[in-house]
Amino acid sequence: MSARTTISGPATGVPATVTAATGRGVLPVPRPATVTVTARALGEGALSGDASATDAPATSSPATSSGTAPTTVEERWRQFFGWGPYVLLTLATLISAASNDAFGEQAHPAAMAVLVPATLVLLVWWSLRQRSLPDPAPGDRPACVAETSGDGLPLVAPVLIPGAPGTASVVYFVLRTALALALTWANPLFAVFACVGYFDTAHLLPPRPAVTRAGLLVVAFTLAGSQSGGLPPRSGIQWVLFGGLFVINASLAIGLSHLGTKEAEKAMALARTNSRLEQALAENAALQAQLLLQAREAGIADERRRLAAEIHDTIAQGLTGVIAQLQAVTATADPAVADVHLRRAAELARHSLGEARRSVHNLGPAALELDSLPVALEKTVAAWAERAGITARFTATGTELPLHDEIAATLLRITEEALANAERHSGAARAGVTLSYMGDEITLDVRDDGRGFDPAAVPPAPAPAASVSAACGPAPNASRAPSPWSPNPATARPSAPAYRWRPRTETEHAMRSEISLLIVDDHPVVRDGLRGMFEADGGFRVLGEAPNGVEGVALAQRLDPDVILMDLRMPGGGGVDAIAELARRGARSRVLVLTTYDTDTDTLPAIEAGATGYLLKDAPREELFAAVRAAAEGRTVLSPAVAGRLVTRVRTPAAPADDSLSAREREVLALVAQGTPNREIAAELFISEATVKTHLTHIYAKLGVKDRAEAVAVGYQRAILGTPT
Repeated sequence: MSARTTISGPATGVPATVTAATGRGVLPVPRPATVTVTARALGEGALSGDASATDAPATSSPATSSGTAPTTVEERWRQFFGWGPYVLLTLATLISAASNDAFGEQAHPAAMAVLVPATLVLLVWWSLRQRSLPDPAPGDRPACVAETSGDGLPLVAPVLIPGAPGTASVVYFVLRTALALALTWANPLFAVFACVGYFDTAHLLPPRPAVTRAGLLVVAFTLAGSQSGGLPPRSGIQWVLFGGLFVINASLAIGLSHLGTKEAEKAMALARTNSRLEQALAENAALQAQLLLQAREAGIADERRRLAAEIHDTIAQGLTGVIAQLQAVTATADPAVADVHLRRAAELARHSLGEARRSVHNLGPAALELDSLPVALEKTVAAWAERAGITARFTATGTELPLHDEIAATLLRITEEALANAERHSGAARAGVTLSYMGDEITLDVRDDGRGFDPAAVPPAPAPAASVSAACGPAPNASRAPSPWSPNPATARPSAPAYRWRPRTETEHAMRSEISLLIVDDHPVVRDGLRGMFEADGGFRVLGEAPNGVEGVALAQRLDPDVILMDLRMPGGGGVDAIAELARRGARSRVLVLTTYDTDTDTLPAIEAGATGYLLKDAPREELFAAVRAAAEGRTVLSPAVAGRLVTRVRTPAAPADDSLSAREREVLALVAQGTPNREIAAELFISEATVKTHLTHIYAKLGVKDRAEAVAVGYQRAILGTPT
């Protein structure tokens, strides 16, 4: 036989719980809160990896070796659009002035002398206007919708020319293009300046394809005229050459512009996708933190329930037995009987004190207060080997690392439980415990040479909700085979002759001076104390006892008591199921719940199932006697604590459902309304299917619904989804 527990995961301070000592549990391994651990692929090095102090926040701003931010492509383009026209105009003017003689009559120096200053004035005006506008900060991207993508969403491009597109930029482009055409007409070499239109047409003109193409065609016309020998063409060959060059220039300009637009569309769509992915990652991180918090809270709740159940089964039941025994002492006048009950009360008190010490010890292992986990495990194994007489050895491998206190306590408890099971059930002669530190994984192996068992051979326990009804068989006069769960003679012991299963007449009931009782409780000391207390009084007679609801229903059918004192939480058949089964069978007996619990989750189901009264086990003797007499007469009896809870519950209005859905939850609900499955919703929103299911769970809780159809219907009713189409 062997048991293995593996603890692994990222560095965190949030511990989890191990579900079974013989299984493979996964727990996160904590690290001190003052360091940040960088995990590598497959978790390698998650514990021994790089660590850095969390006090200094990390920065990701790129910088050069000199400490200044590098110049981006967008800034280069802004510089070109600002100074490029000046440079090209200067070059074109110098080249044209030097080559006027080469063009002869085609050159018009007088026109150039007028047009060049006019063009310079236009450029200066545009530059001054741009400078009057606020400059975009480095990395800032003002929105400028150029086109829309295939899915209808706007594509946002960075503004490279301040103030464009707009009315002023259109006037500037038209005047500059006209002056460039006139300059090229005066000297073909001014095409050097005219070509600037190829670069800024899409930025200066409105983002409409027809307008942009018209501007490119004018620039292509100017360049084709220059390339064909000047404007206007003077011969047929020149016209043919001009036409061919114009088609080539126009095709290249429009084609390259279209390709550039598509590339920009892809780049902006990718940027939008990255933004959505970052948003999804942020949401997933928030959900992960929420899940970790919920897991911790669930672990705390489970531990509280375990402690509550343990206290109920040990200390609370012991104290209840002490009360019952002491009340039996006060009810009897026989010194011998009183002495017996007193001795039982003392034994119960000592036993309860021992259970209290054990519970306190289990809350925090004393072995870990002074020793590390390996040392504590070694001492535990040695002490167990000496006590059990079984050869045992402990081995620790790897480099010891600090663990969260709860994880260390869990490993120690697993070892203690596994060794205890080996001692009780395996018949082992040797055992070994190995604790292995393996990077970000910690493995605890507990092995022995004893015998195991076949899990398939263990019969499954019946479902709690159906156990009483299934075990007790059909109601009277129903045709069904006898149930194999017949009452156990050792625990179900009648004290009087059995009665027939039929309702008593009013005359028979009035003639009876005693109230007959059936006690159903899983703790023998409680049953014994209650029996002694009621039998000491002349007005009651205990017909029998049962340790669970199944045998309680069977005995009620045989003995027909007036009142059944019923506990709620019992193995082998709970009290609520037994009450419901008695009501289904039409039993005459009144059921008085006598339990330790007074919470709403216990009180309401018992009363709804048909209980006549609800009393706590610490009720005084006189109150308990009065409650039994009232229940026998058919009157409802409630302890003050239970009655107060019921009144508060009735007076407190139900909290309205919180339908304040988040933006992401509204997106999920909208896609659900379109009939989109979870997988496609995850792909659409760039999240996982598990995250989609989490959002749906939150939506159901906030809207107070149970399924997708209800959620969509309520979404339309509350105008969350708008008006249904």
